[in-house]
Amino acid sequence: MCELLEKAKENQGIKSNYELAKKLDISQELISRWKTGKSKPNGEHSLILADMANVTPKEALRMLQAGYTRMSLIFVTALLSILAITPFLTTANCILCKIRTRKKVALI
Repeated sequence: MCELLEKAKENQGIKSNYELAKKLDISQELISRWKTGKSKPNGEHSLILADMANVTPKEALRMLQAGYTRMSLIFVTALLSILAITPFLTTANCILCKIRTRKKVALI
C-alpha cells in the first residue's frame, strides 16, 4: 500500500499526506490507517490512486496486496468487479450524453 501511495504522491508532485488527503477529499487519518494496514482503500479510491500513480489497475492491486499479509476476498472481488464494469459505464455515459444532446436539439 505504501508503494502505491508514494508513487501517486510522486507522480502528482505532492509532498505531504495532507495534500494527498485533500486531493482525495478524505482525512489524513484515513491515509495513515492505509499506511499502517489498519484499513484498506475502497474500490473508488484504489482506482483514483492507480490513476494518480500512472499504473494499471492490475499493478495497483499488486501494490495493494503487497502491503497486507492477507487481503479480504470480498475486497478483491469488489475491486475486480469495478475494474470490469468501468469501461461499460464510461461508454454508457457517453451514449446517454449523446441521447440527451439529440433530444435537446430536437426540442429546439
